[in-house]
Amino acid sequence: MAGLTVTGFEAKSYADIVSGFETRQRAAFGADFDTSAESPAGVLNGIMGAAARELWEAGAGLFAAFDRDGATGQSLTQVAALTGTTRRGAQLGRVRLALTVAAGATVPAGSVADVLTDPTSRWVTLTDAVNATASEATVTVEAEQETAGTLPAAATTIGHIATPVAGWVGVTNLAAASPGIAADTDPVLRRRAETELQGAGTTPAEAIRAALLRVPLVAEVVVWENTGDLTDADSRPPHSVEAMARGGDDNAIAAALWATKARGIATYGSTSKTVLDEQGRAHVVRFTRPADVNVWTVVQVSVNARLDPGDEAIKTAVRAAFADLGTGELVRRAAVSCAALNVRGVTNVLAVRLGLASDMAYASDLAVTARQRAMSPDNTFVTVQRV
Repeated sequence: MAGLTVTGFEAKSYADIVSGFETRQRAAFGADFDTSAESPAGVLNGIMGAAARELWEAGAGLFAAFDRDGATGQSLTQVAALTGTTRRGAQLGRVRLALTVAAGATVPAGSVADVLTDPTSRWVTLTDAVNATASEATVTVEAEQETAGTLPAAATTIGHIATPVAGWVGVTNLAAASPGIAADTDPVLRRRAETELQGAGTTPAEAIRAALLRVPLVAEVVVWENTGDLTDADSRPPHSVEAMARGGDDNAIAAALWATKARGIATYGSTSKTVLDEQGRAHVVRFTRPADVNVWTVVQVSVNARLDPGDEAIKTAVRAAFADLGTGELVRRAAVSCAALNVRGVTNVLAVRLGLASDMAYASDLAVTARQRAMSPDNTFVTVQRV
């Protein structure tokens, strides 16, 4: 039975709608009333049936809009907001650039540097870089991605001046950039809503994870606990928590961790920051950053000569396969192969080899540890072989 039932909402099909019209018409005008598709009544039934079906579909959509698993688009945004989760827009990555500036020169905010081997990785300075001295000097400024993207920029790779300015001599990034985060798709928003709803409960690990995921540019969080009275196998002290976060600002992560963890529970990790409590007292908060493991990739492809995309396009697509990898996740050759094959003009991928050194690429999936994340920091780590 169509409509709202004990099992949910069932929309009436177009065929059932038209059949219902025909039954009523024959009851009113006689059993021999012509309702064939070619008759005037049949044509009208088809028009009205299509309009009625749209109403049933609207009803089904309205019913699904109250269910996080069934809602989509703006409806899902509103359902998630009921439990305190907002749809996250695209976030621009951040990096600290070291600009070499001539004596007495200024590089204005809005100047752009990029990765020479990946010109789509463009970084815009947020403040003026002023050298008021009488000799060439290095000035550090914060920069932001021009367009949000998830591909990383490793240390010292942002070395090309994209918008030349008088007196701007050179540029580099001493540390890796924090890559941006793509806007929440519906599946991502559903997962975040579930995670944050769990965090509102009493489970300390889930509460910490949910809080850290709200920190800008934090893309991934894993939390471990040692509830025992002895140091555990991973060197965590008794009654401590270790939070591993990828992306985001160190100070913001430490503040969120301090605000969420239970008092009296120690924090553990290789990164530490000082946080002031409500009474102004200083506390050292420790957490972990995943170690980036650079992976060399060799991909053998055949291409359509007329639609040849070029090696750089293939390399960028291959690197994109690494952008969605989680910490500790296996690098699968199949994912790399699919990424290359999706490039227009690539007709076949014959082999993929992965390795931790340029001369050690093996034809097997690549495993990393639970605290490592496989990366392809720039296009030089990808070799395209044409066959």
